[in-house]
Amino acid sequence: NEAQYAPFPGRVGRERVTREAQAMGRLGAHPHLVSIYDIGEEAGAPYVVTELLGGGDVEALLASEAPLPLVRTLEIAKGVARGLAFAHQQGVVHRDLKPGNVWLTAEGVAKIGDFGLAVALDRSRLTTHGLMVGTVAYMPPEQALGGEVTAASDVWGLGATLFEAATGQVPFPQPTWEQDAVPPPRVLPPLSRLRPRLHRGLVDLVTRCCAPDPVERPDVRTVHATL
Repeated sequence: NEAQYAPFPGRVGRERVTREAQAMGRLGAHPHLVSIYDIGEEAGAPYVVTELLGGGDVEALLASEAPLPLVRTLEIAKGVARGLAFAHQQGVVHRDLKPGNVWLTAEGVAKIGDFGLAVALDRSRLTTHGLMVGTVAYMPPEQALGGEVTAASDVWGLGATLFEAATGQVPFPQPTWEQDAVPPPRVLPPLSRLRPRLHRGLVDLVTRCCAPDPVERPDVRTVHATL
């Protein structure tokens, strides 16, 4: 019954709490999704009460241990892939998958959290066309351009997270094109050169997950099966 309380200030916080509630209500419980126990408002400030994840998030783990051992990298990636597959089956896209939104139990089980930007697959947009919403360093090209965000966009985020866990480097550092109308192509750094002894199959999988064209990315169930 342990839980953690996370307040969100202001209008933006209220909107994210609402989206979190809608997304989690649609998803229900799953072993690789962070459980939400309560959502409400106290003194005008919205809040979310979630299960307490004793292992912290993967972003903090990478800050202290990157790159991760291959076995640990694959364990985390498999858990995230399973959670994403379930979310996509329920018609929900996360839209902001990154190491900071992947949490670990005390036993090391990976769980996806923060569905505050999530959108149902049966809706074409959450925001006005042309508005970037998400974390730029982990954002696929179609999302950066304000286009349609689909399940394939989450696969990109999974690929970027897997790349960082395996190499210790952010695949697409904070770019300088945020104010530009058309961002330049995002080319994945040579993973095999950053960590030469990685299995060729894993290198190919990460490369496919981060393909510029969403059509060329594998679906998340294929990713899980390949891992």
